[in-house]
Amino acid sequence: MAVVMPRVSRFAQAPRKLVVRALAGDVVIDLSEARLPRQQELEIDLALLYGHVEILIPDDWAVVRGRLETARRIRLDGTLDPPYVYSPPPASDVDGPGWHSGRGGVVLNISGIGGSVVLRRTSRE
Repeated sequence: MAVVMPRVSRFAQAPRKLVVRALAGDVVIDLSEARLPRQQELEIDLALLYGHVEILIPDDWAVVRGRLETARRIRLDGTLDPPYVYSPPPASDVDGPGWHSGRGGVVLNISGIGGSVVLRRTSRE
């Protein structure tokens, strides 16, 4: 998804991987009512150029740090869950019940220059 203007995307079923580009604009990714993919893992790749991305995530999902080495001057608001650095599960566990303390979750990769990423935990009704 490439974005130059404000945009909101809502998901009922989370994809296995989500690639988002925020170029001097705002993006809202609403996963608050989404179900995780069968592998219990969603990888989000964010690329920012002075953009702002807000991610609404159910509070029962874990969020761990993926690749952040190429992010410069990008503020991250929100909390990550331990382990704070992601390591892939063994191949035998890929289709298992979950990879993070029995919970599924999100691996967050961020790259780019300038901007902000906000992780907002939401409770399911």
